[in-house]
Amino acid sequence: MLQTSASGSLRRVSEMLQGLTVFDASNEVAGRFCARLMADNGAGVTLSTSEEVSSASAPTWRHLNAGKRLESWDISDQQIFGERVRGSDIVICNSSWQVQACRSANERIIAVLITPFGQQGPYSGWRGTEVIYQALSGSMPNNGKAAMPPLYGCGDRASYAAGVMAYCGAMAAVVERGVSQKGQNVDVAIAEVAAAMTTGAVAFGYSGKAPAARTTAQTMICCSGEWVLLWCYPFQWEDFCIALDAIDLYDDPRFAEQGERAVNWQMLLEILQDRLGDRTADEIVAKLRGRKLITAKSERPSQMGDNPHLNARGYWQEHDGRRVLGPLFRAYRSEEDTENSPFDNRLGSEIASPLSRLRVFDLTTAWAGPMAGRYLAFLGPDVIHVEHASKPDLWRHHRQVYNDALYVEGGNPERRYNRNALFNSQNINKRSLCLDLKSPEGARIAKQIAEHCDVILTNFTPGTLDRLGIGYKALSQLNPNVIVCEMPAFGLSGPQRDALAVGATMEMAAAMSAMVGYREGTPTTTGPHLPDPIGGLNATAAILTALVHRQMHGGGQLVEVAQVEAAMQYVGAELLEAIETGVDRVPDGNRLAHTAPHDVFPASGLDQWVAIAVLDDVAWYGLCQVINPGLMQDSRFAQLESRLAHQDALCELISAWTCTRNKRDAAATLQAAGVAAAPVLEASEMFDDPFLADRGAFAVLPHPEVGPRPYHTVPVRLSRTPGVDRVAGPCLGEHTDVVLAEFGVDAAQRQCLAARGVTNALPT
Repeated sequence: MLQTSASGSLRRVSEMLQGLTVFDASNEVAGRFCARLMADNGAGVTLSTSEEVSSASAPTWRHLNAGKRLESWDISDQQIFGERVRGSDIVICNSSWQVQACRSANERIIAVLITPFGQQGPYSGWRGTEVIYQALSGSMPNNGKAAMPPLYGCGDRASYAAGVMAYCGAMAAVVERGVSQKGQNVDVAIAEVAAAMTTGAVAFGYSGKAPAARTTAQTMICCSGEWVLLWCYPFQWEDFCIALDAIDLYDDPRFAEQGERAVNWQMLLEILQDRLGDRTADEIVAKLRGRKLITAKSERPSQMGDNPHLNARGYWQEHDGRRVLGPLFRAYRSEEDTENSPFDNRLGSEIASPLSRLRVFDLTTAWAGPMAGRYLAFLGPDVIHVEHASKPDLWRHHRQVYNDALYVEGGNPERRYNRNALFNSQNINKRSLCLDLKSPEGARIAKQIAEHCDVILTNFTPGTLDRLGIGYKALSQLNPNVIVCEMPAFGLSGPQRDALAVGATMEMAAAMSAMVGYREGTPTTTGPHLPDPIGGLNATAAILTALVHRQMHGGGQLVEVAQVEAAMQYVGAELLEAIETGVDRVPDGNRLAHTAPHDVFPASGLDQWVAIAVLDDVAWYGLCQVINPGLMQDSRFAQLESRLAHQDALCELISAWTCTRNKRDAAATLQAAGVAAAPVLEASEMFDDPFLADRGAFAVLPHPEVGPRPYHTVPVRLSRTPGVDRVAGPCLGEHTDVVLAEFGVDAAQRQCLAARGVTNALPT
């Protein structure tokens, strides 16, 4: 039972998708994970597979297919396939002909197809895998150390993200079908999803300024063999020094001011390493969190099964007697709600977007929360983003330190906060309301607006929403159909519930960082801090699931997206294997233990790279034909086992070929020979990439102060009711008067609120 200070007891809501039937005909990670999420939430999911039942105990199989009913069908025949899926609500397809068969079988079917690079287009014949998707995403140039090959990451995180994105598209289509009674197709390309997860990096290209180059600097210290990430905002310097028993450094001229501290950060880490190296990581983390500082230790995958916080939350579950990960999100309702509330469908009819005429009250800041609101806004709702002059969105003044590279030039240097590339990229289609939630008048108006909204979205620390009087318990008394989504880093309960976090520390806490790095052993966080955007994607999935439940069964709910737990799903198979074997994979750059070569190689030009992954014997033959046919006769590389043993020598030979060639040309030549390859793109290069251009991955949108600029669109295509991007992120307080008037605040009241500073739009 979840307990909240102001909300009282809540009961868990399960089987949110009860009544939906799903047929899973996919055979890859993305499609099967999409269907697994449907099974987790109560849909009846049938998996059609010819794989051996004995594989069901393997960690990857279990993670992707727990909760599904297995069925053996010959679905290679279009007529047989159409007959089998005719009664399904959703079909996860593995080919274009299956999508067409669904359309012929039943107009109500929602047919989902996830492909590496789309069904048509310049890369539709390319081979893909995680390192290839990440190479094209714009993220890799930010990962790893200068002068070293950039790192792709770990696992199949792009495929899992694509699975969640497809799930979101399917849920939006289910909601829309409740009005039109018609199904549609959901089209997702994994490489496009990977690119959309690096919006922060792309913002530099949007602003026309280069992001910071990779450096050799670290952000971690090693404490008794475990790594701790240190994070200090300028206003936290004194607390940082006190927490680490280093108050003597507070006035040290090398570190006292933010500018000097940034320049001498590596020196500071060396001092702290010398002083704290024999302390335990848990002790250091506790001392920093005790003063509300952001930190985390790099959790080892093999130890996650005994993690005290996860165990206190009852996270781990069992399926057929074997361990599986807990849910992507949890939902709760008040104990008093013994019956579902009747739901008046606000969608109406004849809608162009799947969620038109819904309203979202967006109380989020920075990346993950605003991204969830932005994805919802793409699908049609009116999203009202709340800020105040005394506390604008963190991404208007990113990290509370001015970074010129993030700001687009404009005519008024006093309004830089309206020209931040990061903010404008994550608040597309929203309206900006300036409101001081801590004032009595602001709190009253917020409650007045919130009770008439369909969704309340927040990434506040646990308990904040309740203290403001707009938590789920209070609002559900006024509007039983309200959906409140909270997305704390560690959840609303458990010993770490109050710990603050950013993407980098969540990546550490989810045990991802321990799987990424070079041979020397230091854990590495991905440059764009992947848990932030996947947190936004996971929250979108949670809200859409709640909307489907409300439409089918009635009643709102509190949806809890514990971001670290949700991120763990993206490396779930690797976690299960490590827990069960007690063995943690030792990072080795971009190399893998089951295939070779699998690495990033230098191309012509400064810090230019091409990713190459030989996935099978066909690809090995193709690689040899392109680079040197004589490699086929070299006994060192004849078999996979020998290639794994002689990777250094093999990489030297490949590098000698790649280093004289343009990265795009090299990748295209290899792909034509059946080898998975891709250029490692800089953020600014993504705008001209032929694949992303063909997918329409960027929309040029107007903005009153920066003019038309390209922005990432949402990487899902709905065939009948697609979403739409209209305008870039709003100026601060741009819609305050209009929004307040819509909710009954007259002109005299609005003038009084402005005079009292309640709706102040000039940052203080």
